[in-house]
Amino acid sequence: MVNVLCLFITSVILGVSVSAHIITARKIDVMDPFYLITGLYFLVFVWAPFEWIKIGQTDYQGVEVMEYLPRGNAVFIIGYISYILGGFFCKKNRRKAENALLEEDRQAKEFILRYALILLVFSLLCSLTYFTLTGRSIMMMLSFGQFGADKPVIYKNTSLLFLSCFLRSAVPAILLLFAYRKQGRVTTYLCFAAVALISLSSGSRNTAILVILSPIIYHYVSTGTRPKKRTILLVLFIMFIGVCIIGIFRQNMRAGTRIDLSVVDFDAMMKAFMYNVEIFFPFYNLTGMIPKDIPYHWGLGFLNIVIQFIPHAIWEDKPATLGKTAFEAMYGSSFGGSAYPNIGEFYYEFGILGTIVCMFIFGYATRKLYYRMLKTGDRLQLITYSIMLGYLFQFVCRGSISSWAIDIVFMFGPIWLLKMIVPRSKEYRHSRYDSI
Repeated sequence: MVNVLCLFITSVILGVSVSAHIITARKIDVMDPFYLITGLYFLVFVWAPFEWIKIGQTDYQGVEVMEYLPRGNAVFIIGYISYILGGFFCKKNRRKAENALLEEDRQAKEFILRYALILLVFSLLCSLTYFTLTGRSIMMMLSFGQFGADKPVIYKNTSLLFLSCFLRSAVPAILLLFAYRKQGRVTTYLCFAAVALISLSSGSRNTAILVILSPIIYHYVSTGTRPKKRTILLVLFIMFIGVCIIGIFRQNMRAGTRIDLSVVDFDAMMKAFMYNVEIFFPFYNLTGMIPKDIPYHWGLGFLNIVIQFIPHAIWEDKPATLGKTAFEAMYGSSFGGSAYPNIGEFYYEFGILGTIVCMFIFGYATRKLYYRMLKTGDRLQLITYSIMLGYLFQFVCRGSISSWAIDIVFMFGPIWLLKMIVPRSKEYRHSRYDSI
């Protein structure tokens, strides 16, 4: 009964915050990250634990979880209120949004297109090299397991794991082609399909979501329009189906065996969906076991960023990520896809004070980006925002400082580098668009 009451209080707070946000903004903008972030938190901290209560599940691998629900949701509510305050203290940019895109000169466009093509080829070459070295078939990956998957994959160890990170760089490359390549659209769509298939078949949910969702976001933010309600519902439905399909067949694709569509039913899809949102249980255990059984990191997660950027080819026995060690401490072992929400990473690092400060910064930063980047006619800034909005799925639901750092470098880094080296005209550099 106490747990149900805690979930009810949490849902009321989330609902009141959404209503207050709508009243303050005087509109509902689906490109506002607030709605996506709050919706994800609702799934993780209200809907998913309620499903556990319905079926009577209280533990994970013999470790009690639900007894920590009141404490866990109390920490979440404190952090969420801090997130709201962070957005509230961000001053709104009162400049009117520019719907017209500033046209680049011919030299800049040609440079950007060459850069995008080189980036796409290089990222695919690196990632496919890694998958080949680990024993996977390229034909299997491009056909979503329908060809070249006659024998199970015999995984081979390789010290070149860092090559797989370059698949993330294909996301900005695809967006650059969509934004700047007006001719040869068929080739662009084929490249898009190839990246999407490789992302899906490699089991990379984050990259798969971004490569599909970010072009849709860019279309609307670049034209200054917003999708209709039925379009939003359709996109959400497609994403739900996609996430479920990835969850059901992820192990098949990684094992190199053909997918069997006959196993797809409502129960299998809901089980796969729950796997993605029931990440509340490690967070509850963190709040119950820290610092009594597990010590705070006290910022070691940031040091782990430096370690994770060192390739295994140079440091073969480098330490595992701190998130993996947390699962081993709580449950005796870690498993593929093990994760907790971003607020769990903040709590693991610095406790409740760190949660308050980090969530405040999170709210301030997302609000600042929303106010500034959507009021620009600069395509590169709009591309960055499109990736950022889609990346919030990963950032909110998969708390890991080292993973965030890798994603930022390989997804946003290519755009930031392009902004520094692209030869733009003096008029463009001094325009109101580029100055935002």
